[in-house]
Amino acid sequence: MTNWYKNNVKIDFEKRNMLNHQIRAFDEMSDSLIKLSKIVFQSATTAKENNLKLINDKFLSSYPIIRDILIEADQFALDSPWKFSNFLKEAQNMIIIKIGNLKQERKDLLDIGSNKKKKGWL
Repeated sequence: MTNWYKNNVKIDFEKRNMLNHQIRAFDEMSDSLIKLSKIVFQSATTAKENNLKLINDKFLSSYPIIRDILIEADQFALDSPWKFSNFLKEAQNMIIIKIGNLKQERKDLLDIGSNKKKKGWL
């Protein structure tokens, strides 16, 4: 007799782990963008420095649209904190959309493995 887990062993755990890593990285980046959009009103130079760290981040190099928004925001950090904050919020919205897509991809990956009923609620 097999249990529900052995029926669902066909799951690609490496891909699932990679998706989980990307989701966590985007969550952390989203949190830091929220903090930067508030810090800019207190210290624009600190916000600009932290924004440059995000722009030069290796993970973000794979997402040029978000990186371009942050580069554009960097030009307004010292002159107009409101514009800087708006650009960061726009980048955060792009990240939230990307997180939703990754979560859906992870859900689809886990649901492909089995057509049988899973343990728990359906």
